[in-house]
Amino acid sequence: MKCGATLLLALVSPILLAATPTQAVRPSGIYSTLHYIPATGDLIGVEIMVVPQGESWGAVVQVSEGGSPYVAFVALTKVGDHFEFSLPADGAYPDIHCEIRFLTTEAQLSGSSCLDEHHVKRKKSYWE
Repeated sequence: MKCGATLLLALVSPILLAATPTQAVRPSGIYSTLHYIPATGDLIGVEIMVVPQGESWGAVVQVSEGGSPYVAFVALTKVGDHFEFSLPADGAYPDIHCEIRFLTTEAQLSGSSCLDEHHVKRKKSYWE
């Protein structure tokens, strides 16, 4: 019986590991924290729509801190196990540079000059 349980665990473990939310995945999709606050009329958060761009990837990045969102199309640069992007120097957020890792359920943003949002869930667009 002990041998059977060990065999079952050996067969099931790779399946369970493949389903973990920390697994790197194809980055295409929508990641959003955009939400409306009725009491103040504010739109808050970030939304990132990742699209193929030839052999690489690009993203439409929306950032809103209360009013209409700032929108920019950026190139995603592959660096090791993550991607990086910067918002345009002549835009509303000129000093933003982020590292981004794409997981099965979210995009993780990091970097000293990145946006305040660090875990952006993969889901439908706020605008849908």
